Amino acid sequence: MGAVESTPPSDLAVRRLDEFLARSWTPAQLVAFHTQHKLELFSHHVQNYRALGRLVASSGSENRDELESRYRALFLQTLEVPQTRERHVDTMSHALGHFRGRTDSATRRALRELIEQYRSGAAELDRVRCELHSSAQEHEISYLLHQTYFSGLRSPGAG
Repeated sequence: MGAVESTPPSDLAVRRLDEFLARSWTPAQLVAFHTQHKLELFSHHVQNYRALGRLVASSGSENRDELESRYRALFLQTLEVPQTRERHVDTMSHALGHFRGRTDSATRRALRELIEQYRSGAAELDRVRCELHSSAQEHEISYLLHQTYFSGLRSPGAG
């Protein structure tokens, strides 16, 4: 499957989940919470991410306490799956899809090449994530700017 390439935000994701569930939330707010965590969850386990999405989609008709319990358990289970280089590549490639129609082909090609450098071990994970996030800022791709996958990034070389 590939070497483990975990990043530390999982503890933060658990804290965000606990804080969210402690409030009186609506199904629409659960959708927004889940959407913000998409890439982070995706980078751990795609099938669990999709199962969580199905739970969220049923949030209007499910018993709230049961839904909350099931969502929390699967969210935590998903974060326990180690991230790997290949999962990060898949996640960043998925993020790159959001640049289509918003950037020129040269920008997308450069980002794709950087992701491939990471795949081969020639680029560091944070460098690629920073470049994706920076390009999302430059091109105002709001969906990516709200993704927790990019939380806590430091510029490469920052102390």
